[in-house]
Amino acid sequence: MQRTSGSARDQPNSSATRPRCSSSQRIKQPNPQYTTMPKTILITGTNPGGIGNSLAREFHAKGLRVFATARNTDSITDLAEIGIETLSLEVTDPESIKALKEEVASRTSGSLDYLVNNAGRNYTVPATDIDFEQVQLTYEVNVFGVMRMCQAFTPLLIEAKGTIVQIGSLAGVMPYVFGSVYNSTKAALHSYSNTLRVELEPFDVKVVTVVTGGVKSRIARNDWQLPRDSIYLPIEAEYLRRTKHSQEVGMPNEKYAKSVVSQVLGGRHKRQFWEGSFSHIVWFLTTFMPARIFDYIFWRNFGMWKLREAHTKKVA
Repeated sequence: MQRTSGSARDQPNSSATRPRCSSSQRIKQPNPQYTTMPKTILITGTNPGGIGNSLAREFHAKGLRVFATARNTDSITDLAEIGIETLSLEVTDPESIKALKEEVASRTSGSLDYLVNNAGRNYTVPATDIDFEQVQLTYEVNVFGVMRMCQAFTPLLIEAKGTIVQIGSLAGVMPYVFGSVYNSTKAALHSYSNTLRVELEPFDVKVVTVVTGGVKSRIARNDWQLPRDSIYLPIEAEYLRRTKHSQEVGMPNEKYAKSVVSQVLGGRHKRQFWEGSFSHIVWFLTTFMPARIFDYIFWRNFGMWKLREAHTKKVA
């Protein structure tokens, strides 16, 4: 009897006749982990020893493409040595900001994921002793410079649906004595940022303010002195102690940077968060206690009561 042709044994074995590829010949699909471009971040004020330098290092360690800025890039070669791109910026100069924007846009195809406005300037002098040239310069760096940076880089941030991170301060929410000028610049920054957040929300750009407590940095490096005719000379020792106070009790800037970077990249889109020494205590006091609590704290801690006694004796 003739065997039928339908037997499986007589059919061509497709697996046997199909050419086999070795593992080295197979076409590998690209791994998204390695094809995705890293997010980009621009940070102002990144000189060694400061908050910005530690932020640049920490964002770089997390895999971001970091653009770090300083007036003179020779001062931030430590960042260039680890692969961070360093660029020149003077935040008080509109032309410098314009040139920086064009350079960053050319390197990123016109987008920016994060802008960190960290550059800042301290000015610790009693309100009645201020030098208005110093006041103007402090506002140029702490307020107008931030405004210029946000205005210039908004198109790049919109393109990336990015985030602006403003480095604020506890000084913006409490009457830190002998810091009226600096305090007012940070209060202005907080208010400006709150409004900017609402105005940029339709474009999917987020604005986050970091209310910064005590952090060891370079911001208190200036040796301010009282004028010889200052009405605060009776408590000059307390004044000098105040000029260094934030550094004496400050959190290491590396620890601060790790926490800030973790929160910025963590996906929880907070409008504001508090970091640094005493930040959570101050948050509690500003939230649940009357404002006069700070009057008492600073009156006691920085010798205002001694000044009252000295003044009373003088007029008696």
